[in-house]
Amino acid sequence: MWFELDRFSRTLTDATLATLALLSAMVLAMLFCEQPVRRMVIARWSVILAALMLPVVALNPWRPGDVLAWPPRERASVESDWEPAPGVDAPARGAGGEVSIWRTLATEEFTRRILRELSLLYLIGVGGSLAWNVLGIWGATRLAAAADEPEAATKALFADVSRTLGVGRDEVLLAVSPRVKRPVAAGLRKVHILIPPAFDRPDFDRESLRTILLHELTHVREGDPQFQALAGLSQSLWFFLPHIWWILAQIRIDREFRADQRVAEALGSASRYATLLVVLASYAGRGKVPEEPDRTRLLAQSARPGWWWAGGLRNPLLQRVVMLLHCPFPIEARPPLWWTRVVPALACALAAFASSWTIFTPRAADAGWISASPSASSLAESRFHVDRFVAVPKGYVRIGRSAPHVLPVLLPDRFILRVRIEATTESLSRTRLAGLPLRDWNLAMVPRQPELDTPSLPAMHDVVIERDGMFLRLWVDEARIRVDLPRDHVSEWLTIEPPPDDTVVLHELDVSW
Repeated sequence: MWFELDRFSRTLTDATLATLALLSAMVLAMLFCEQPVRRMVIARWSVILAALMLPVVALNPWRPGDVLAWPPRERASVESDWEPAPGVDAPARGAGGEVSIWRTLATEEFTRRILRELSLLYLIGVGGSLAWNVLGIWGATRLAAAADEPEAATKALFADVSRTLGVGRDEVLLAVSPRVKRPVAAGLRKVHILIPPAFDRPDFDRESLRTILLHELTHVREGDPQFQALAGLSQSLWFFLPHIWWILAQIRIDREFRADQRVAEALGSASRYATLLVVLASYAGRGKVPEEPDRTRLLAQSARPGWWWAGGLRNPLLQRVVMLLHCPFPIEARPPLWWTRVVPALACALAAFASSWTIFTPRAADAGWISASPSASSLAESRFHVDRFVAVPKGYVRIGRSAPHVLPVLLPDRFILRVRIEATTESLSRTRLAGLPLRDWNLAMVPRQPELDTPSLPAMHDVVIERDGMFLRLWVDEARIRVDLPRDHVSEWLTIEPPPDDTVVLHELDVSW
């Protein structure tokens, strides 16, 4: 489990930096773009690429990294209780018998623990946010299923508006729900437009209802209900980045600007549509529309700056009316064709470039395997070798277990370990190498028989351990040994744990990667 979590934490760290760079560039582009429909293109691709960044980073072949790249590379002396036997290819020793290893190793272990804890907190946050979004989708589905059919006159009006926009009869359904206070478009596969019962009454103004349906169908034609689910996914994945919250808030107001512009074009008058907006905002739930809109209610609404996650810095309705009546530049109803081609291409190129960044570096080239043999200097980045190591029991970490001998070697994600172990069959079955028991737990352990006059003699046993990412294989005397991954894990450091009451000798211990 820890191996998968460590790899995920490295991927998450790099993906966070890549997403941060991508969204920062997108936010700057949106700030310098004045057209709402153009901002929508930038914002949508920001959300799409943010949702895909984790798998893109995980599958990117240009970011092979295991350890942090920034810690200093000077050597430091640390205490070690490893006493190599004669013939061992030992690490260089400093004054006082201390083993000289990279200071980076201690930094890596501390950073790994921090990343594990942050990754676990991230998974908890993502799980809660995804559950909330799924609950919202499920609730909207239940709400649409429980809604009533509208009156025949409302159905006919809806069919006429749908034909005007080129929307098929079965693509969108109209329903009436007393649990909504304003028109809502919801659904993924089958979109429902839900209206309050007051909008379905015969005395409700038909022209106002037509405008409402035209506005909601415009959202449906642009895929806003489906995109909202993707936006929720991106927000769940990057809930801790303020950029995604700002982008989604801007999307909410920009898609209203876009829909307002389309409806104003259909009605032929921006001022007429702005008047209807004010009227409907003031009297939507009263069943009829007065002849004159109550502008005092609109102006009485607070226009003071609000929180950035609340949808902008001012009253959204006031923004929409100002954009319709007093915008200092012409508003585009649709983005130019070249904009819809260039922006996605540049965004994808930026995402691909950012996904190749990493703050980690390959372990072998970074930490360097420790070897004092001058002849092995050319292999210092790919091999660790010990001719002979005598592992004697020392202390107890638990009942029936010996404290392990720890060699100053951090095991990478991919390596092959080969060794010949001189031990009896019973002692070999109670020996652990790199944290793995050299026996199949499904088979009975060879019983020890101290009462025999002729005890079993030690023999040579060939052991091979191979780890390739998440795949782990173990062979003893060319026989494949099943590894119980939920229980047994490769230790972070190269460890040798002999039986608590016997000595084993390792010959030709070799680790390559």
